[in-house]
This record gives sequence, structure tokens and C-alpha cells, in this order.
Amino acid sequence: MEIDRIVLAVSAPTPEFVNFFAPIFHDADGNEIPRRDIYADITLSSHRQGHEPENLLEFAITGKMLHSGREICPAVIVRLKRPVFVSKITVPNREGVCHKRSQFITLRAFSKGVCCVSYDNMDPSRRLEAFRQIADAIAFTLPQEETFDLEATRNAMRASIFEAAESGKLSLNVEEMFALLPMFGEVRDPDDYEEAICAAMILAAMKAKNYAGTRSIRFASQLLHSDQVIDRVRLRASRIASRVSGTPREVTLSKHHMHYARLIERREVHLNAMDKLFGVFEQLGIPLVLSYGTLLGAVREGGFLAHDDDVDLLYFDGSTTHDEVIAGQQVLIEKLNAAGVKCGGETLGKNFHVFVEGASLDLFPSWRVGERLHLLMEQMRYRDIAAELVLPSGSAQIHGRTFPAPGDAAGFLTERYGPTWPTPDVYYGWPWKVTRTAEVPATPEVANA
Repeated sequence: MEIDRIVLAVSAPTPEFVNFFAPIFHDADGNEIPRRDIYADITLSSHRQGHEPENLLEFAITGKMLHSGREICPAVIVRLKRPVFVSKITVPNREGVCHKRSQFITLRAFSKGVCCVSYDNMDPSRRLEAFRQIADAIAFTLPQEETFDLEATRNAMRASIFEAAESGKLSLNVEEMFALLPMFGEVRDPDDYEEAICAAMILAAMKAKNYAGTRSIRFASQLLHSDQVIDRVRLRASRIASRVSGTPREVTLSKHHMHYARLIERREVHLNAMDKLFGVFEQLGIPLVLSYGTLLGAVREGGFLAHDDDVDLLYFDGSTTHDEVIAGQQVLIEKLNAAGVKCGGETLGKNFHVFVEGASLDLFPSWRVGERLHLLMEQMRYRDIAAELVLPSGSAQIHGRTFPAPGDAAGFLTERYGPTWPTPDVYYGWPWKVTRTAEVPATPEVANA
């Protein structure tokens, strides 16, 4: 329908404030209409002290967050340049916790002074319809009476959902599962039901490719707020996955990905591939050593890290400049292909993957200038370190097999991860704030590999 003005408000029973971005309008095909193309004017019912932009229209158009003062029914009024056909209106919010004020959002859309759309997030009929939609989605039979005991039915539905989640039979997508959780409220530990839903959400997110980005469950951060809670949910997801598959599965969560511990589950495949690749590099006369997360697992734990998702290897082909690295990579890729090692996803001058006997290994280049070795470090940027940390090479063991490693492995890991590398820190760089409650293990004595 065509509209020319909207009023967006937080109609809570107590004073609240607007704390979201300007609304986005979508055309008949569902495409976002740029705010700048249609916004004529925007008004806030009040301004939070210290958040009074000189040009509110430009402030909103450029995607900055709107802040009103605390008041009864704070509102945003958007006037459009012309009547616009709109299929959907979305209100972007800050990622993470859904604050309780969000449940009181109301919207009125107008055309030529006549209200043509009225939306109230707390309308009882909307809540009942949502209740029925959830029941349909989980094949739960609601009572047939016109009126029924809502609390008893809710409890029975929760029990049905819990059983489906624990058995791995909750066939909903991530967004639908999120709707089964409390969306509004304070940060707190989840109860048993909520833990099961969070575990099922992780498995649902991973379903298509056996992995997913950790940020895809960020909206549940008010429940997944501490290291202990996240680990409980991870273990629960592992138990559910093992129950469904009939074989042991370990779900791992890292700052980037959620996935099965595929290096450990397929460790013989990866170890055999590494044996072959190290042999090829030895024949080519190019030093190749364990590096980054793979080296960290070897030195600290004697095996692959459970949350790691690939094998990192560093080579030095004698290059003395980055340009020589690029030229050398082209030659190396040809030689590897000739040796039966398939190369893919090459980005010359950066790392690239090779595929050996069903395993993917990640190769990282380096070049040397005097006593300094240049290699990819933090945020995948080159910087130099003391060459003696890597060359000549030493050795380290992974699950009982010995592989070449940097000559000063502990020094290399300190250079890359800092002096605390001996202490496991799965939550380093996590995509949302995580309370650290677990006991920190003692730093082990680590010798150079």
C-alpha cells in the first residue's frame, strides 16, 4: 500500500525511551528503499541529553542510532517526500540483547492523513496467533475449546518442545527456535529448557554445511553470556548430535565458527595428508613447518585443537621480497599439481589451500631479509619476526606423529599469541561480551619443540 507518513512509538506502561535506528522501507519486491530517496523529514518526540544532532534528518539517513529522552510513549515521526508503495517496514536494532522496551513497539502508517496500518506488538490477538503458529510448527495439538487454560497449555507445549530438542527432532530453523526463547529481559543463566533450545539452535545453524558462523547466534547472547553457560550448551549440542548420528560427535565453538571437531574426528586423514605433503616439500627442497593454530595444538596439547578447523603450515622458498613470494607461488603451485597435490582458492601473495587425500591444508608463505622473516601474522597482515624463531626447523608431535616445526616453537607462539599462549583461551576475540567465570588453568611448563 502507499503511505506518506509513519509514527513509530514505544507504548510501554512506564516511561521508556527510543533507542533504535530509523525505520527501513521495502518496495513491492522486498528490496530496501534507500532512506535518502524517500525521507523528507524526521522528528523525535524528545532528545536524550547529549544526543541532540544539529541535523536529525541527515543523522537518521546515514544510519546513526536515534535516542529520545525517557518519557511516556516516546515516538519517531517520519514524513516521506511522496506517497510510496511499501510492502514491509523494518526497525533495525542494536545486535545482541533485545531490551524489554522492544516488545512495546507500535506503528501507525498514514496516507493523505488517514491511518491505513496499525501495528501493536503487544496486541493480545497477535500474541495468540503467534502461539498458534508455534503450535503448528512443532505439530502440537491445541485444545479445541474456544477458551482453554493458557498456562497449562503453555507448560505442555514447553515439555513437547524440550523433548523434541533433546531428541534432535525439533525441525525448525534458527529464527523459529529463537522465537521459543525469552526475547526480552536481563542477562541471566538459561534454565534446562532454554539450554536445550540453544543447543538445538547451534545444530540447526550447522545443519547445511556442518559449520556456521558463531555470530549467527549472537541474538541469544543474553542467555549465552558466560564461558560456563556456553560450554554447557556446547556439550549438550554434542550429546544431541551423538544421539542422532549414533556415533560420538563433538561440537566446538570458536570466535569465528561453530562446527564439529573435524580435525579430531578425521585426524588420521589429516595426519596422512600432512605426511604426504611434508614428503613432497622435502623432495622440492622447500622448508615446511607447523604454524599458528596447528603449532599451538602440537606444543600445548600434543594434538589438534578441538575448536580448530584447518591445518596451518608455513613454508620458506628462499624469497627475499613479497614480489618474489608471488612469483614463487606460481611455480610452487605448478610443481604441487604435478606431484598430485591439488591447489585451490589461490590468492597470490597470501595463503592458499591444498587438497591431499581428502584433507584440506592451508599453506602460508614467507620471505627473508637478513635476520628477519616476513610472514602473515595478526589480522592476516605481514610483519617481520626474528628468523631464528623459525629457521632452522625443529620438530613437534601431533597425536604421536612427528612433524617439522619452528626451531623455537615457544618463541614463535609468544610472538604470535602473546605470553599467555600456554593457557587455553577459547573466548579470545569472541563476537559478544562473555563473562569469564571458569577457573583459569595453571600455565604449564613448555619446552621448545
